[in-house]
Amino acid sequence: MLAALDQAVNRKLCSRNIDQKMLMLKKRIHEMKM
Repeated sequence: MLAALDQAVNRKLCSRNIDQKMLMLKKRIHEMKM
């Protein structure tokens, strides 16, 4: 039970980190275009 919960939390953290990286990439690309 706890292991499954840990995996779910880790997945959420990973997806959140990926979202943040994507946002940073989009900002950089936008700044380059300006």
